[in-house]
Amino acid sequence: MIRTSNIISTTVSACALILAPLGIPNATAKPTYATFDVPGADYYTYGISINGRGAVAGSYRDSNHLWHGYVRAPDGTITTFDPPGSIGTVPSGINGSGAITGYALSSSSTAHGFVRAADGTITSFDPPLSDYTWPRSINRTGAIAGLYENSDGVWHGFVRAADGTITSFDPPGSIYTYAASINDKGAVAGYYGASSGPTHGFVRAPDGSITSFDPPGSSDGTCAVSINNKGAIAGFYDHHGFVRAVDGTVTSFDPPGAFNTSPRNIDGKGAITGWYQDDNNVVLAHGFVRTPDGRIRSFDVPGSSDTYAQGKNKGAITGYYDDATGYHGFVRLPTPR
Repeated sequence: MIRTSNIISTTVSACALILAPLGIPNATAKPTYATFDVPGADYYTYGISINGRGAVAGSYRDSNHLWHGYVRAPDGTITTFDPPGSIGTVPSGINGSGAITGYALSSSSTAHGFVRAADGTITSFDPPLSDYTWPRSINRTGAIAGLYENSDGVWHGFVRAADGTITSFDPPGSIYTYAASINDKGAVAGYYGASSGPTHGFVRAPDGSITSFDPPGSSDGTCAVSINNKGAIAGFYDHHGFVRAVDGTVTSFDPPGAFNTSPRNIDGKGAITGWYQDDNNVVLAHGFVRTPDGRIRSFDVPGSSDTYAQGKNKGAITGYYDDATGYHGFVRLPTPR
């Protein structure tokens, strides 16, 4: 979508890279979908993150091929925004109070992190020595996790506390670090590259200690992408999905018929949502939900060619889908009980 460094682009590609009910649903009822486009969007509207109130944060492209941020309220009202002086805005996460984080491009194509408060106030930030800042996740307290590139072209992880204090970190032996998700306790999950071999998952505890891990049999790389408040982690490896329990036990999974599974979010109960590609001679993407007990349900936005589920909160799922007219945002609401 918007420039990243070669190493991150390669990593994202290697790691398969930027509603459904829990419990027993009513046998005759179906989930409902609200689809939307940001006014003025030209072909692309992406839903990326949803909070417990049903507010969605994402990005869209205008007719000049410039990217902007938006927040969609639970009633469907859409507000667009850009940090002052930016020429491209890409939100990545929204918390329960409506604070949004992401990055914005300057006219020199340098990316700066931002946090947008619920009242619309925007604060820009960068870790020291950063040439490119990429926030990925914001928790209930306003702490942010992400990554940044320094002048040597090396990517490091960071945590920005609610008071603005920034701490950078790297797992031992890493040559780049991708901090993907932070929970309300301050634990961070992500992945890193070593000097040789594939990527490895990691979890950084609130005290700063780091534990690396790989699912058994992983050979092409492990990518941890989401951590919940209990410390369970979802991600993918070798085209399979996985969930890592708090005790370190890793369980792999795939929706039936999948050849490439990409979990994107794990909620507080342990339900995982994301998307997968099928293997029916035509590569199509479908959304899925995996319940805490391991049941998997796939879904598609009606009329879509591909469905990419991205965020989940309290049963509601957001993401985007494509059809003949472009990419559109959606919210999938749970099956009525």
